[in-house]
Amino acid sequence: YEAIRKLARESTIFSFDSVRDPPVLYRFVFRGLGVWKMKTGEIALRDIHEVAVELPAAYPRLIPNLSWKTPVFHPNISSSGVVCLGGYGTHWVPSLTLDELCERIAAEFHADTPEAYRASLASLLTYFDDLGLIRTASRS
Repeated sequence: YEAIRKLARESTIFSFDSVRDPPVLYRFVFRGLGVWKMKTGEIALRDIHEVAVELPAAYPRLIPNLSWKTPVFHPNISSSGVVCLGGYGTHWVPSLTLDELCERIAAEFHADTPEAYRASLASLLTYFDDLGLIRTASRS
């Protein structure tokens, strides 16, 4: 819990809140531009992203339950909010701490550099704009 608090204090893109003491449920909030597909099929922009992290009774021996709560269009996040953790989804490592897991989630969502992220996002947005699917959503 202290490591997550330290990460939040030092980060410009991450904050959290939690339920109970010690926490059994976290709400991670990541800031960064992302896209999502609205029910109309149009593509919108979002800059706040929430992930629910529930710790099972046997944590850290068992993987936390992750659920992406805000709509997002991302290859590693399903439309129902399931987050793909690569090999960790099938081969959980109990030594992976919650703050390290948080950093991995952030790394999945953000490119290595701001320039790389902007370039990949610009390419994707140009493609969607060419299809006439872009509309800016309110920031929430």
